[in-house]
Amino acid sequence: KIPLDQIKESQKIDLVRQADAAARAYSPLIKQVDITYLDFTQRRRIANSNGLRIENQLPMIWIVINVLAEKDGVRHQGRGRISAHQGFEFFDTNSMVDVARETAREAVDMLSAKPSPSGSMPVVIDHGWGGVLMHEAVGHGLEADFIYKGTSIYADKLGKKVGTELVTLVDDSSWPNARGTYEFDDEGSIGKRNVLIENGVVTGFMQDLISSRMLKMEPTGNGRRESFRYYPIPRMTNTFLDNGESNPADIISSTPKGLFVKA
Repeated sequence: KIPLDQIKESQKIDLVRQADAAARAYSPLIKQVDITYLDFTQRRRIANSNGLRIENQLPMIWIVINVLAEKDGVRHQGRGRISAHQGFEFFDTNSMVDVARETAREAVDMLSAKPSPSGSMPVVIDHGWGGVLMHEAVGHGLEADFIYKGTSIYADKLGKKVGTELVTLVDDSSWPNARGTYEFDDEGSIGKRNVLIENGVVTGFMQDLISSRMLKMEPTGNGRRESFRYYPIPRMTNTFLDNGESNPADIISSTPKGLFVKA
């Protein structure tokens, strides 16, 4: 790994400038480019009355690119974002220039986009957006503090079918270098892969130490806090729909009329 604090500031600024230039060069319709680059290394040390003593360093890179395009008084903004728990080796496999160009393409293409049709119809969701949907519509409801308080619609659904057999939802803090990845959570519990919904059936919840005691279940390594100033609560890490067996082209071809949502 390449420690972030060993990289000169000028090298990071060069990456931002290259991305800015790439976005502006995409089209004369690009009017404004705004890039936020943030990196830091979080140093965690956790100790408790059960004898736990554990510490590590967790690097983070976070980049947001906003591109504004305008034509005939119509404006649209594209937004791109990449982030990971990695050192500067992150840029060996990730390109700010590529993200900037794709964000510029989105901004320009949306200037001529037509309104979406209204009504009730099938929706095919590409990878990326599926994660966003599951995070907001399902993931929060499977966080165990909402379960033991009885405020989640899944509070009485353990072992029950809540969706199609094609749906398996996973929360995995051991996924290499992802945004929600860590060796252990903010209570010292080891991060791991947790299957929340398997083949449409609720199989578990995201737990911290308190919720696991309340529900008489095992901790899942989801105890998270903003900083040492806050109590840990059970929250998501890397939450996603697991791969299915269907060919994406077959899914689209079997949908004669509907919407295709692409990230």
